Amino acid sequence: MCDKKVKTEVKQFDKTKLRKTEPEEKTTLPTQKEIEEERKLNEEEPTRMINDEVVRFNTKKLRKTTTAEKIVLPTKDVIENEKKLNEEDPNRMVNDEVERFNTSKLRKTVTDEKHSLPTKEEIEEEKKLNKEQPTRMVNDEVARFNTSKLRKTSTEEKNYRPTKADIEAEKKMTKGGCK
Repeated sequence: MCDKKVKTEVKQFDKTKLRKTEPEEKTTLPTQKEIEEERKLNEEEPTRMINDEVVRFNTKKLRKTTTAEKIVLPTKDVIENEKKLNEEDPNRMVNDEVERFNTSKLRKTVTDEKHSLPTKEEIEEEKKLNKEQPTRMVNDEVARFNTSKLRKTSTEEKNYRPTKADIEAEKKMTKGGCK
């Protein structure tokens, strides 16, 4: 309903009421020449642009901060004592943690076994059947398999190998970045 109303309004709109305007591009794209010049400069000196940005950066935009160390690192003496104690009893730290563990934080759980294990009699019966006819189970499974559930497929192998030009370009890039 609403669509029809809008469509009719658009059709009936008087286009002569519109004013003529010229579009003005505010952000122009660089020309091909500008792109080539920048590419040449980057090939000659890859870090030039970054360095220029750092030099031109206005440090007055930065705010003063104070860093609060939250992690207090152990002193050399503490580390030495810890090493000596671990040499004497390597399991000491684990044992201490186990002793200090608060069991009141544990919650009660109820185990619901969904897959019960076979009894000893069932295992023995299965072994007997497998000794008499070792391939019986596999053959039964194959005979009962419904092939109508299978779908036709086709395998298409795709191996992309780079061309010599790709390899050379990558070598140039790695050499330029490792100066």
